[in-house]
Amino acid sequence: MFHYLLAFAGIGPTEFIVFGLIALLLFGTRLPKVARSFGQSISEFKKGLNEVKNDVSSELENDAAEKCPEEQTKNGEKTESDFQN
Repeated sequence: MFHYLLAFAGIGPTEFIVFGLIALLLFGTRLPKVARSFGQSISEFKKGLNEVKNDVSSELENDAAEKCPEEQTKNGEKTESDFQN
């Protein structure tokens, strides 16, 4: 799967190796710590995105549940009483 990501980004194996060497020269012995903090940052970012997604979906569900039957019929949605008649 990793090679698909590189192909999508337009990065070949040579560019990836050059990038790694430049990172090694810039960060040296701190490279593992930098990589770890980068990974933690990505993890926190994903958690934040999931929280926002969950908040939005729960708000949408609450909003739909709070609609009164008059609004639902006005908007063309059928209520239980419409189906019983």
